[in-house]
Amino acid sequence: MRMHGKSGSTYRVASTDTAAGLAAGVLSETTMGPIDSVTITCETNNVRVAIGTPTQGATGTGCLLLAGDIFEVEGYSDCAALKWISAASGVHGALQITPHYDYGT
Repeated sequence: MRMHGKSGSTYRVASTDTAAGLAAGVLSETTMGPIDSVTITCETNNVRVAIGTPTQGATGTGCLLLAGDIFEVEGYSDCAALKWISAASGVHGALQITPHYDYGT
C-alpha cells in the first residue's frame, strides 16, 4: 500500500446490494481540500468496485475484492466516480477507506 500527501481519517463502511461511493465531505474535505487518492481495504466478504457502476453476480462488472485485498484509486475524477457493491446479493462486506489529500494544515 502506498500513501502520499496527507491522509484523512480512515472509516469503515459495509457494502450493500446498492452501489455506493465516497461522500461529498470525503471528496472535498474542509481543511485539506479535494481528494487526491483513496485506499480501500476489503475486510470481509467479496465486494466489487468500479469507476462507474459495479454490478453483482457471477458475471458482475467491476474489480472483485476478496477479504484482505487492497485497492487504490488516484485522481479526483476517478475517486468521485468510484463505487462499490456487495459481490453477491445479501452477502455484505466490510471496507476500510482511507482518503488522501495533496493539501492540509
